Amino acid sequence: MSNLNQFFVSGHLVRDVDLRTTKQGNAVAYYTVASNQQFTDSNGERRERADYLQITSYGLQAESDARYLRKGASVVVQGSVRSWYNSQEQKGGYSFEVEKVQYNGQGQRTQA
Repeated sequence: MSNLNQFFVSGHLVRDVDLRTTKQGNAVAYYTVASNQQFTDSNGERRERADYLQITSYGLQAESDARYLRKGASVVVQGSVRSWYNSQEQKGGYSFEVEKVQYNGQGQRTQA
């Protein structure tokens, strides 16, 4: 049996894409997607909460994300989850690395 490491998230960008370039000249884009979830609490009341996922894309995908997305854009993101740990700061966490992004039109920049 093979392992599976995939995530899908549908939501809206919290802010514009932060496009950077590595020392080797590779594009890396960082952005946050807010995804709302509705649920019923222990008192039977309908509630809503937002999860904020820090998304990272690379190469041509990063360049496309920076070109076409802006704050408020509606997206569906598919990718894989990576764990990380910084031993100097004794902190760790997860990053969500993009494989595919579907741009849904809202908030998109127009092409020049």
